[in-house]
Amino acid sequence: MVAQRAASDRSQCVQGNWRGLATTGDQLAQRPAS
Repeated sequence: MVAQRAASDRSQCVQGNWRGLATTGDQLAQRPAS
């Protein structure tokens, strides 16, 4: 059970990182260069 939860948390973390990178990229693209 612990191993399954660890694997699930790891996969969610990776997906969250990709989602975070995409969101950050969108914000940087929309933000004017200063």
